[in-house]
Amino acid sequence: MDLLDLIQKQFLTILSYCKSAGLIEAIDYSSLNELSLVARSLTWQGHEFLDKIRNDTVWNSLKTTIKSKSLDLSLDTIKQVAQTIISQMLA
Repeated sequence: MDLLDLIQKQFLTILSYCKSAGLIEAIDYSSLNELSLVARSLTWQGHEFLDKIRNDTVWNSLKTTIKSKSLDLSLDTIKQVAQTIISQMLA
């Protein structure tokens, strides 16, 4: 497997995770032997998630918080920490 194949496989895996999490709409053309997806659009959930982490201050605080507290990098954790940081900024 060359570097381009590895990058493509990683990208398709990320697309698959985003589809499973409801962040994107995608068409799945996968077979038993090969992962193949085509992203069509962001979902409303995907737009909301990107809006939360778009700000550099929020994103940097999010990374620091997750690292310092040894939290997992699940999407739910990232969403919760981002919401907490935004709430603190608004207080």
